[in-house]
Amino acid sequence: MGGVCTYQFADVVVMFCSTSDQCLEGTYRVLCDLKRPEVEQLRDRPLETLVVPARIENAESEFLGDFQKDFLDFFGERRPKQLKNPEQLLHLRIPYVPRYAYKEIIAVREKDKLFARDMVEAFEQLTSCLAKFYPEGHPIRLAFQKPESQTLTVTVTESSSSLRAAYLNRVMERCGYLSLAGIDPAAAQSDVDRQLNLNVVYTALLTRSPRQEEGKWGMDPRLAEEGKLRSALEQLDRNPRLVLQGDPGSGKSTFVNFVALCLAGEALGNERANLVRLTAPLPDENGNDSIEPQPWSQGTLLPVLAWIPTLVF
Repeated sequence: MGGVCTYQFADVVVMFCSTSDQCLEGTYRVLCDLKRPEVEQLRDRPLETLVVPARIENAESEFLGDFQKDFLDFFGERRPKQLKNPEQLLHLRIPYVPRYAYKEIIAVREKDKLFARDMVEAFEQLTSCLAKFYPEGHPIRLAFQKPESQTLTVTVTESSSSLRAAYLNRVMERCGYLSLAGIDPAAAQSDVDRQLNLNVVYTALLTRSPRQEEGKWGMDPRLAEEGKLRSALEQLDRNPRLVLQGDPGSGKSTFVNFVALCLAGEALGNERANLVRLTAPLPDENGNDSIEPQPWSQGTLLPVLAWIPTLVF
């Protein structure tokens, strides 16, 4: 930020500020330095600055609210004149998507993926904002200018995308762990809830159909196919409405949580919990590893978990 090019050549300096106190204070110091009267005098023209909140984790609603307040305290009154109110700075926030924290992966190159949508939309909105720094009638400003109704739609979409990401992260937090309290009596008596990562320890659940359970499938050759044990995932893929029955501790709730975890992870671009993990091959009849993934033709559905007692009562 201290180079000659920044002070002399730039028309607009965009600074990305993450959520730590150190970043807030450091970015503010740089901003004040760039806006010194001496700098403008040497340039013979104003230097526009825009501070963008970046690496924002939408799932942490409590900390997010505190950060937004601090961010506006630092930069709300130092926003460019193109932004009519301070809150517009918050609409430019760049979300934190774990996939793009590794290697040199560019979101726009896979913008058809659901997990890339939030990142792509955020930078598209930033680009549209920067276009407003050009004079009225400039070709670049006209290229990004949108009718008022469309602008409102973009704002709503960004907000709904953030809410969706927060919800999916909450699903992963809720479903991502297997408590040992139902397995180990000693763990049940402990004051600490001992947990395992579900995506690491999960083993596919095998099921029988009602006809198999009653022993009727062998009476009709046409039902012979039902003699095969099927994974719970295959049953879920084959049946739009499914009731999964079993003894306590047989894995019903764990299966539901695992499906929700993988669907949410796929939508968020998680590399450990996703559709690949969900459809991992089953061992064959001899216990050897298979190469054929479990069937799943439903795509990336939105998981909605409903606790039955709350619905009944």
